[in-house]
Amino acid sequence: DVVKVRVGRIGKEGPMLVLDAGPQGAVVVMDPETRQVMAMIGGYGYLRGSFNRVLRAKRQPGSAFKPFVFATAFESRRYTAASVLNDSPQVYDLPDLKAWAPKNAGAHNTTFMGPVRLRVALAQSLNTVASQLMYDLKPPPVAAMAKSLGIESPLEETYALALGASVVTPLELTNAYATLAAKGRRGDPLWILQVGTEPPQQSDLHQAVTPDLAFLLSHVMQSVIEEGTAVGIKGKLRRPAAGKTGTTNANRDAWFVGYTPDVVAGVWVGFDDSRSLGEKEQGARSALPIWLDVMQVAVKDKRVQNFVQPASVVIQNIDPVSGKLPAPGAPSIEEVFLAGTEPTEQAPAPGETSAATWNMNQD
Repeated sequence: DVVKVRVGRIGKEGPMLVLDAGPQGAVVVMDPETRQVMAMIGGYGYLRGSFNRVLRAKRQPGSAFKPFVFATAFESRRYTAASVLNDSPQVYDLPDLKAWAPKNAGAHNTTFMGPVRLRVALAQSLNTVASQLMYDLKPPPVAAMAKSLGIESPLEETYALALGASVVTPLELTNAYATLAAKGRRGDPLWILQVGTEPPQQSDLHQAVTPDLAFLLSHVMQSVIEEGTAVGIKGKLRRPAAGKTGTTNANRDAWFVGYTPDVVAGVWVGFDDSRSLGEKEQGARSALPIWLDVMQVAVKDKRVQNFVQPASVVIQNIDPVSGKLPAPGAPSIEEVFLAGTEPTEQAPAPGETSAATWNMNQD
């Protein structure tokens, strides 16, 4: 037999080898409209009776939890996808706790983007911006949003929740994303369709969040694939898709959960003993390629669908820097808004200075 080993330590006698079980993975694919589980893989070399990680692995979701933070922000109507926050070092003095200083991951760990729109912040998975939202919104509403969408595991209502510090299972995280794909309707996963001549089983879906909020978040999460951390698969699925990467501290967990209007899939990769996957093994590198392979098969015989825009969602041209209405003749981009939250203030014309950003030097 051939077994995989790794160097456990270097002793006087030389390298001491130990058995290496290798990383594990889990995949679950669902139909968001019916909640039928289309496929499930509980682990590498999974056999009947083995540990099913889709159902039982409790792992931190990392940045794959951020959509729930942004959903809470958008639902509050105090923030929009065009709202601008500053990607810069953040330090929070919390009552009875040591100072919290969240850092960005990957390429944004040492360099900062400065003022960014929330769409860009989610696409680039900026921890500094997510932490600002959490500090303003507070943890309880964010936890309530996650639970309403489908998270069932207990959530620690701390500020670190913004960065996915509480554990969840791959199934419940994927099911929560399925709620967004199903226009805000939540349902339970359906495993058995029919037994004998009994009537076919159905999962009763109920409205957890409004269709316009679900569409808005799906639209913003498409930017994760179009220009963000999952840009490596841009155009490869050949249909609109939304999703979010996730990586936890020390690269112990790698995630990608994403969906089209008719299929949602969640992928987790990691070691059972929570060892690091390796310095470069993030969600976009370890989980995203698996997700693409699975989804290409899952949607192969399905017609291309777009996310349906509710009438209560407004498309407005904005200034790409400030998120405000563009000045006449200035460059602009389209953005989506919940009706009534679109900007009313105009950005300064090119070459002009806004009074809000004017600094006077005094000698």
